[in-house]
Amino acid sequence: MKKMICLTACLLTAAFLCAAETVKPGTFPNLISNGKLELYDGTFPRSWRYVRTEPGYQSSGGYQDGGRFIFTGAQCSYLIRQDWTFNLIEGELYYLRFKFRTKNFEAGKAVITVFNNGWTQEFILEIPNGTNEWESMEQVFSGMPSKDFYSIAVLVNNVRSGKLEISDIAVEPATISAMERSMEYRKLIPVPELVVLDRRDQLQAADAILNCRWFGDKELRQLRYSAGEISREADIGEDGQVKLDLNGLTPGKYTVEVRAGKSEIDLAVEIKPGFDSVEGKVLNNFHTVISEQQVEAGASASFINPRVGWVLFGLPEDMVLRVDGYGKKIKNGDTVFLPMGKQTFKTEKGSGPVRISAVAETSIYQLGAGPYLPGLPKHDWPFVMKYQSGIVMSFLGCGLGTTERRKFRDGHQKLYAHCAIGEIINCKGDTYDHPGMAPENRLWDGFFADELTLNTEKPIVLFIRNLDKITIPPGRDVLTYITGSFPDSPYVAEVFSRCINLSDFSRIMLEVYLPSTYTDEAQAENQVRTLADCARNINEVCPGVNPYWGISLCHSNVALSFTMDNEPEADHRVLLDMQMQTIATHPVFKGIGLINFWGDNYADLERTRWVMELLKHYVIEGKTTLLSAERGMKLCPGHLRNASFRDGVNEWQIEGAVTPGRSSEGGRFLRRFNEQKDPSHMVTLVRTDKTASVSQVVRNLIPEKDYKIRLVTSGTGNLTLKLDGTELKPAIRLELPPDPKRSISSCYDEYVFTAVGNEVQLQLDNASMPPGTETNLHYVSIMSCLKEKE
Repeated sequence: MKKMICLTACLLTAAFLCAAETVKPGTFPNLISNGKLELYDGTFPRSWRYVRTEPGYQSSGGYQDGGRFIFTGAQCSYLIRQDWTFNLIEGELYYLRFKFRTKNFEAGKAVITVFNNGWTQEFILEIPNGTNEWESMEQVFSGMPSKDFYSIAVLVNNVRSGKLEISDIAVEPATISAMERSMEYRKLIPVPELVVLDRRDQLQAADAILNCRWFGDKELRQLRYSAGEISREADIGEDGQVKLDLNGLTPGKYTVEVRAGKSEIDLAVEIKPGFDSVEGKVLNNFHTVISEQQVEAGASASFINPRVGWVLFGLPEDMVLRVDGYGKKIKNGDTVFLPMGKQTFKTEKGSGPVRISAVAETSIYQLGAGPYLPGLPKHDWPFVMKYQSGIVMSFLGCGLGTTERRKFRDGHQKLYAHCAIGEIINCKGDTYDHPGMAPENRLWDGFFADELTLNTEKPIVLFIRNLDKITIPPGRDVLTYITGSFPDSPYVAEVFSRCINLSDFSRIMLEVYLPSTYTDEAQAENQVRTLADCARNINEVCPGVNPYWGISLCHSNVALSFTMDNEPEADHRVLLDMQMQTIATHPVFKGIGLINFWGDNYADLERTRWVMELLKHYVIEGKTTLLSAERGMKLCPGHLRNASFRDGVNEWQIEGAVTPGRSSEGGRFLRRFNEQKDPSHMVTLVRTDKTASVSQVVRNLIPEKDYKIRLVTSGTGNLTLKLDGTELKPAIRLELPPDPKRSISSCYDEYVFTAVGNEVQLQLDNASMPPGTETNLHYVSIMSCLKEKE
């Protein structure tokens, strides 16, 4: 057996500091992937995996609002690893650093370690027991010999009490030499100096301004450029923004030669035929009316589409028309993907007013998949056609069969195949082939690359390099998912530029997922403001790019599977509505190109129907008011109080053996995403010779309105639900054995009832269970129910 060499911080520091001059921590980029813990994959951060017990994880709430690992639970042991995502140079000096916070924490062992391939040598930092606010721990170590790759791990053994949180984990070069040798990958793609922030081949002759940003010499205030017959100068703004005026060039392809100080940069562009600008009537950030006219039967007419993208047709119900160059018939309410410029159409049937709008793309991920939890009704073909096909323009991924996919192609929508981003980053060959780009495969309009974190530089550089390996046929596009923060760096701007210029309609999408956390409207509004902060951040790094990017929200709500619906006293649908209204109305989102919802595979049918109504309300109809307010919905309807038992049995009437407590594994089996409140609270009902029960008056009901009751239990036995004088409609009961995502046996119950009055008594008891049965009740939620279309 090989002997492990353990390099501890206290023995090596002095020797390292004498060997070379170190820089301050944070001077050079983080070498590990997703050290901020912001990029998540399901309920765990991307690039990290756990062995043994799953720790708590949140993608926010850590140091400087980054992500964090959370370690709690009596006698629990944890091991989290990231393997082979970074390289070190033997003998060079590096920092291992991280932030930690503790509260009454005591464990047998808590360390973070960097180790070589084979784990024969390692460097360890030990985390002390006790109570501390966010503190830094950092130390220099020497790169150890390894077989190309290295790993980093968080090891916490035998937690006896309290809580430990870890955030902002980094392995960084500590010297200039280590930086230079570790950053050799930058030779693949030199640090960009001038980044184009428009689609290079979508400039039109009447308004040919190329939007760029300068990242080169900060002292430079002006540059020169020439193309065709023009030769001009452009100012460099304080933020690096540069506008290259190419007006005067006739339509065609050009090379713009830029001279900035000692730098010479060539930019390939294409000027399209010019057209008159379209002011339009802006209804909201998603929807601009670009043409209103009367059209007679059999007549031809035209309009100007100001950009490549989706166009909505508002027509008389009996009208049918065709647009030149587009092969399918168009009817009222159809959204059609069209090129920019003048479009001519002819009515085949009907006459009357025609209203044409440029609208943001709507998309959903993923089509016809889920919910994954066994036993729940699925997003099948009839559901897709009834509720989604008339609202969603692009579907990402597909859980439908090939036959149904072929039927789906009869409509106007686009369909994108899934591509794991790592396939592109790690591509070793000369080409990257994907079914979404195969010309003979007509089921797809391209692929979406899922998902790229912008916090670690090396994967970005490899991604940029390998984009040139993708052959994109005409009519195919790439949608690149990004997540985490948006650093102000030339590589981040360059990856944005490369992605939006892969084809005529390739674009970027940023994930921002907000779970329901608050019952107070002011706190929820403050939470929703983070959406505008994200958009503002993107526009600081890449000014003027709103038409080329979009935002992805999440509507997952299936308990025990993956859910954003964390707070049982708050209506998550209202929070989704607040997010949509912010994107539709806040000035920072002006002209936004895309709105996506992820999580159909973790959402029940009712939640998906609500999302479709939101997309219709804001994008198709161009509304600015809250849809939930029109429906009489409130963020906190107040039907139940202390629904998660955080205050013990306060607000509940109890009988028999009912005891407040906490789940031994911290409530993580509930699969709540970014839970900001302790999810471990519960009450235990023990069946003795007496029945145990909890009850509460349900308030604020509206007579004749439908409501849904949801509850989660664990342990043994089931609880019986009773509503005094009210009929319960057929229920869903899902009994779930332990699996890798749910560490204990659990049960999800769902009931629907129609309110008779404004109040009703709710009771849960174990009367039908044998003595000795112990059932844990984790939460009860009651919200109004959306009725289905007839």
